[in-house]
Amino acid sequence: MATPIPKNAAPFSIAEIVLATRGEIIKSGELRVTGVSTDTRSVSSGELFVALKGDKFDAHDHVRAAVERGASAVLVSRAVDAPADTTVIRVRDTLGALGDLAAAHRARWAHRGYSSNRRIVAITGSAGKTTTRHAVGRALAALVGSENAVHTSRGNLNNAIGVPMTLFGLEAAHRYAVVEIGMNQPGEIRRGAEVVRPDAAAVTLVADAHTEGVGSIWGVLREKSEVFSYLGGGAVAVANADDEMARASLVHAGGARRILYGSSPDADVRLVGRRALGLGGSALSIEVRYGSAPVLEIEATVPLLGRAGVYASLASVALAIGLGVERARDGAALASALASLGDNEAGRLAARERSDGTVVIDDAYNANPASMKASIEAAREIASSLGRPLVLVLGSMFELGPRSEELHEDVGRAAADAKPRAVVAVGALATALARGAESSGAHVVVAADASAAESVVAGIIAAGDVVLVKASNSLGLHRVAAQLLAQS
Repeated sequence: MATPIPKNAAPFSIAEIVLATRGEIIKSGELRVTGVSTDTRSVSSGELFVALKGDKFDAHDHVRAAVERGASAVLVSRAVDAPADTTVIRVRDTLGALGDLAAAHRARWAHRGYSSNRRIVAITGSAGKTTTRHAVGRALAALVGSENAVHTSRGNLNNAIGVPMTLFGLEAAHRYAVVEIGMNQPGEIRRGAEVVRPDAAAVTLVADAHTEGVGSIWGVLREKSEVFSYLGGGAVAVANADDEMARASLVHAGGARRILYGSSPDADVRLVGRRALGLGGSALSIEVRYGSAPVLEIEATVPLLGRAGVYASLASVALAIGLGVERARDGAALASALASLGDNEAGRLAARERSDGTVVIDDAYNANPASMKASIEAAREIASSLGRPLVLVLGSMFELGPRSEELHEDVGRAAADAKPRAVVAVGALATALARGAESSGAHVVVAADASAAESVVAGIIAAGDVVLVKASNSLGLHRVAAQLLAQS
């Protein structure tokens, strides 16, 4: 499911738009716009409509509809049918211009007429970036004492359209912003970093994900490292100390201050103890050894599930300290902030217990080998802590290149290691996943697609089971999770 793009109130004069996008005024009408939109279905009166073009759509064909719905100016890359009184600005590439305009808004948010103490964080990684973005935003809000002071990305708005549209949401009340940057093709993270110009950036993990587009895990490392490309003076570069590839990404951080988090002995923000609390998250013991400051000890209960939740919590502490957030050197304040992180977002390792005791863990939004294994382990922990049987509903993973079958078999073996009562393998590569799971002794049922999986799962589940639903979003297994939850 695509995340709806939130409305924004980013005002621009036509002169500012032309300057930021290096555009040319073709028709002159209104002199100002009250916001930016890329969707004819939601454009509002007074807004700038940016006509984007993709492989399967061209919004230039719908410019008149956008104006009829209220757009007072349009940004285009070719001739369009627009009413005579509409301001039309022509640029070479509307997607590039969208990013340039967002960068201009980000710059004035940070500097023009506002406090200079405004900071923006960029987060990327092969897995864990959404949970980390969620945790960092919540932690910063808790430390500064205001949810309204922190602006964060929503849902899957982490691409070449979503990142600029997130930035247009920056307002005067915001002191911090946390922006997730994803990758579907080479160069996307670098462009995202160019637009965001972060004051701090973090790499959560570098693993086999989107390797089809970049050739190998070394290509993934190259792309993820690009998040550090535009760090300015006094910036902070943060990475997961327990992942060698994430560590290696810091080579590209230039003169930025480096902070490592994890359980490794040299981590600046170090996990020294963890007790899994099932559906209650984890109890953590953390030591902060950064700079010349005394060692800071933190005892905190974190509601986020699994080790992904643990790493997201550690990253939150690292970024808060690196940014110099008030109370970030106060152990009690940090513990309170970590306790306030709340539940995982829907579709992101979010657990709910039904009235019959069945626990449904909905992680059907995204999947790659690393996140699959992490989610399986989190589900195993929960089932073990509750003393319940485990059922794994696992979908095919995409964009893994020539090693795809091998990687699916490996995930199947990891699934079997969790000792589930059953594994339901779904999708085009289900047979490879099933092969790996069966080779390690698991009972596996194969379903061709989400519709078939609904029937299979309904026949397998018993009251009290712990059920993990994990897949790439395009497979549609969120329907299986929704079906299970509807029975509560």
